[in-house]
Amino acid sequence: MLDNEQSAERGPVFRGKRLLILGTGSVSVNTLPSWLQWLGASHPDLEVRCVLTASAERFVSRYTVSAVVGQAVAVDRWSDQAEPGAPHVEYSTWPDGIAIYPATFHFVSRFALGLGDTPVMLAAQCTRAVLGLAASLPPGADTSTAYLRHLRTLDAMRNVVVAPPTTGFSLHLRREEVGAAVPMWDLLRLMEKRRVELEPSGAPS
Repeated sequence: MLDNEQSAERGPVFRGKRLLILGTGSVSVNTLPSWLQWLGASHPDLEVRCVLTASAERFVSRYTVSAVVGQAVAVDRWSDQAEPGAPHVEYSTWPDGIAIYPATFHFVSRFALGLGDTPVMLAAQCTRAVLGLAASLPPGADTSTAYLRHLRTLDAMRNVVVAPPTTGFSLHLRREEVGAAVPMWDLLRLMEKRRVELEPSGAPS
């Protein structure tokens, strides 16, 4: 998946200290373990935590993701058990960046509408950290009225960046279509640029 030029890139593309990654229910979430391996090699000082949506578990095992990231991977839903703490507050305040990779049409829509129905979704609405979405869409969705309306809403959010989908092979149509999530390094570059812009001094921490 990672070509020689990009995998051999020198230096981190994201210079924050803590990154929270949410994988959503696109089939391309099955590439997340490979991206986590790349992050571990290219950003050895970056602390990474991962969460999966319930629909993401159809395409990638949280046990696989946990083995790669080196810690437990939570599912993005409210617990039925009485537990101390508030996961949405932890997700909101802990990271320097939140990467939604990949970000489905459903997630983009819920986020743009201001919903807070899961811990990470509520954290995303409240965080001051930079938040990046790597859109992964079905064919034709990138020009749909709803998606374009949601993009205008997200563009108005100071700490949010959206990486538009790129051309990739559609498993359903069996041809190249616009809709694939960009490589993670492209999303992190966008997030880093915005993170630096948000720094009070204008310089990275």
